[in-house]
Amino acid sequence: MRSARKKPVITIALFVVISALLPGRFCLGSKGELSAKKANARLYAKMHINKLCEQARKQEVDVNDLCEKMLQNPAKYQNRRQAWDNLKQEQTQMFTDWYQKEVKLVLQAIDRNYFTKEERDAFLKPLDEVVKDYLDKNFGKSHTDGTTVFGKARKKAYESQLNKLTKDVYPTESEVDTAVAKRQLNNLRIKILNQLIKKQKEPVFSENVSTLSSDFVNPILDDAKKQLEKQGSIVTGSSGASYVVPEDIRNFISREITTYQNKLKQEKQGKTIANKVYKMFPSVKKKVDDEAGKIAIKRFRNAISEMNLSVDKKVLKKLISGSLSVHADKDKSWSTCLKRFRQDIVNKAIDNHAVKAPKDKQSDFRNFLSSLISNSDQSCKDAMNKLVDRSLKQEFDRIRKEIAQQQFRDFFGPLEQGSWPSSEKADELIDKWYNKSVNISESEALKMPDVSSRSFNSKDLLKETIEMVREAEEAGIKTGLDALRSQMSTVERLEFQVKSQIRNMRDLTIEKVIEIYTQKVNSSWSSKDYPHLFTRTQKEIKRRAKDILDLEIARQRQIANDKAKADKARADAKARAQLEDKGRSDILGLEDSDKPGKPGGGGDPNKSGKPGGGTPDTFGGPPGGKGPAKEQEEPGDQMPDVILDFGYESGKVYADIMFPKESKDKLRLFMDLSVNLNSSNMVIARKLFADWLKDAVKKSKKDQQDINFYVFARVFHGSSVLYSMVYYFRECLIKALEDTGDKRIKIHWYDRLFYGSSDIEKYRGKPILPPKFDKKLMPRLV
Repeated sequence: MRSARKKPVITIALFVVISALLPGRFCLGSKGELSAKKANARLYAKMHINKLCEQARKQEVDVNDLCEKMLQNPAKYQNRRQAWDNLKQEQTQMFTDWYQKEVKLVLQAIDRNYFTKEERDAFLKPLDEVVKDYLDKNFGKSHTDGTTVFGKARKKAYESQLNKLTKDVYPTESEVDTAVAKRQLNNLRIKILNQLIKKQKEPVFSENVSTLSSDFVNPILDDAKKQLEKQGSIVTGSSGASYVVPEDIRNFISREITTYQNKLKQEKQGKTIANKVYKMFPSVKKKVDDEAGKIAIKRFRNAISEMNLSVDKKVLKKLISGSLSVHADKDKSWSTCLKRFRQDIVNKAIDNHAVKAPKDKQSDFRNFLSSLISNSDQSCKDAMNKLVDRSLKQEFDRIRKEIAQQQFRDFFGPLEQGSWPSSEKADELIDKWYNKSVNISESEALKMPDVSSRSFNSKDLLKETIEMVREAEEAGIKTGLDALRSQMSTVERLEFQVKSQIRNMRDLTIEKVIEIYTQKVNSSWSSKDYPHLFTRTQKEIKRRAKDILDLEIARQRQIANDKAKADKARADAKARAQLEDKGRSDILGLEDSDKPGKPGGGGDPNKSGKPGGGTPDTFGGPPGGKGPAKEQEEPGDQMPDVILDFGYESGKVYADIMFPKESKDKLRLFMDLSVNLNSSNMVIARKLFADWLKDAVKKSKKDQQDINFYVFARVFHGSSVLYSMVYYFRECLIKALEDTGDKRIKIHWYDRLFYGSSDIEKYRGKPILPPKFDKKLMPRLV
């Protein structure tokens, strides 16, 4: 509150006024004059006392005075209500003392003879309503009101006491660091509680009792840990701005932490618990140093990765060309060049990055970067090694390629011009690689004949030069091989034309066939690089010409034999007719006339009529040979379900498929068959036949009935082919029938194949190919 010591101005002013009105304290006048002066004195005294009361009502107690009183004697003001009552009582007395003192000063200025003792006592007693107004203004209606002077002083007092109690209780930055790092926060909590207990020697305000009795330590420890973590996150999350020097990055991060601390101070203003803002923790300080270094290293590493440097091209070329024998091997050359240019590239990289630092720090920064490259940081070493490789390799490869190309032009003219191997000398070389993978070694490459145009020292040839030689040689040989294979393909393609051309020619010789064959190949073959036929091609022509000649001679002989047999058969028939006219039919051996399959057999005229007995209508045994011992089972319906008529035309086998019961339409299929039952073509044909037979049975609507399905197979009818071709083809069809698994399918053959002269039952239905018949022509069927 404003004490009486602060009001002398009011009292002195009042004293001056009264003195002016009452001149002379001991001035004696008439009796009437004295009465008037007493009246005026009372009037002025009352008037100034009223003003004093008005001012008293407005008096405000000093907050600091009340706070200091409570802090000086906390036991007396420990309870809030008690403090409120005691202070009100004390302030009432202080107010009264002040009031009386002020009034006495006023009365002293007036002659005492003007007032009686009772009047003087009345003046000295303040009015109750004045005291009440004064107390209400400063203490309010209740002790709980925090807006009054008392409420503000009380809050200031207990907060001051709490701060004093907890001032040294807050852990230090080092203590928090250690406790968090070692996970010993509970130990730190116990330590703080012990300190609080020791400090509580004086009575504690009731407000602080409740605060301290609650969990006071946990919040301050939680807050300390939170600040530690926040400072750490600021460090790890800092970008470091655009700084490259570790010191600058460190200062930037420290400023970020300071900004956080300042903001936190504002947030904690007015708090009584956990209100400490910690300085930078020791571990955070170390982390700042580490992070600054990491960011600086990372920026240097990234900068290295993005750099594109170059070496002095002239120096590099001079280094390689000046000592070709040293640089012939590419790996050794690379090591030599790397050793020469590495430090140049490293220095350029350091200089490029160092200029980003302030000028006064660039020298120290270069030393720092050099230490990173030399021994400090493996990631920077790796990045720098890649930069060195990248910067040197492009020019290294380009210059070596230039030198290699020049060597290739200078020493290997035929290869460089694409004129190797020459067609005259290529025959033996290309033939060597026929049906082999072309893979020339480096040692072989330089020994190839006719590849060099001038002498050279092989020790001076770059590895790339030798590789160019090797690749050019392989390309030349492959070109020759392509030509050779093309010639061989032409020979194979023209074989049928040669067969057709020599057919029925007389006085054939092997020389004549070779000549015709060679002329056809030469007419069809055209190549700028290889106009002549290779030796292998000529040998292939001779081999095929011999096979063609043998086949044609055998064919012509067979035709002659067939004609002779036909002439003899006609003569014999004419003779028999003459004998029959004379009644000598028994001479013909009628005991075998009922057996089908024997040439010349009589039999029923309705069931024969062709050599070998039996017709397609009766499904008899095959013409020629002995035939089966028994007649094959005749079906009720003599018309076959399917007729297969196989032939050989233009190098391909065809099959005419007819369904005589359903339609007269004919379906023709072409197949590529070999004379090997295990070949892929034969396996495919076998599967096709089996699928087709099953499909034909299904279409005939016999697949769900116990009725046989009859197939009449006339193999190579009307053609003149090898026995072996008919044999293997018939075997394929028989196996296809076995693949169907349908025993109702009956195939009757008309193909002139032998059955053998013995073991007839064993070989029933199976063709036999006698020895030496594999290349024998089969006679035409009549």
